[in-house]
Amino acid sequence: MSIIKINEVHKMYKLGKTEVSALRGINLEIKKSEFMGIIGPSGSGKTTLLNIVGCIDIPTSGKVFIDNIETTNMSDDQLTQLRRLHLGFIFQSFNLIPVLSAFENVELPLITIGKNKSEREKIVIEMLNKVGIEEFKNHKPDELSGGQRQRVAIARALVTNPAIVLADEPTANLDTNTGNKIIEIMKHMNETLHTTFIISTHDPRLLSFIDRKIFLEDGKIVKEETK
Repeated sequence: MSIIKINEVHKMYKLGKTEVSALRGINLEIKKSEFMGIIGPSGSGKTTLLNIVGCIDIPTSGKVFIDNIETTNMSDDQLTQLRRLHLGFIFQSFNLIPVLSAFENVELPLITIGKNKSEREKIVIEMLNKVGIEEFKNHKPDELSGGQRQRVAIARALVTNPAIVLADEPTANLDTNTGNKIIEIMKHMNETLHTTFIISTHDPRLLSFIDRKIFLEDGKIVKEETK
């Protein structure tokens, strides 16, 4: 069963008087529980595609369905609600809020969906345990290593139990040992929670774990590989 369907999606950007085609007729179906990679050189459209799947951006033309819900004609408020309930995000720059502790960063998505305090505490501690960072729950981001910050980011992405997690170069700023641990955590979450992961990456360590690879060039899918 497909959790994401992308039909003939084009995305154009204006740079001054010039129009740039970031995506050119993307057709793609992604099944529930896939651990999928989007591969391609800089400027190939990887991040644009992630942003459109993540309802951060909208296509110039074409249709996108998330869990059978068409997103292309939704209002900003509807898209925000869809992101809160269905999607989690992991960024290479972590995007943690510097004045909040690890616990508070992970707790924030639960506040936005209306969980009460006792529920939030239980869920956050459980999630910090899963990524192996509960002992650092009171540390702020600048008191954590890169790997620890990425673990917090993964916990934050998964704390609402989203159906889909989008990860943009999640191991790019990490050393080999830390990167390997982050990959293992994401793969374990994929297998145990059945979360669909869509990962933009160049990292050969991560590529070996990915079940299905989509290769982009100049805004088009040029190749697909499945294990």
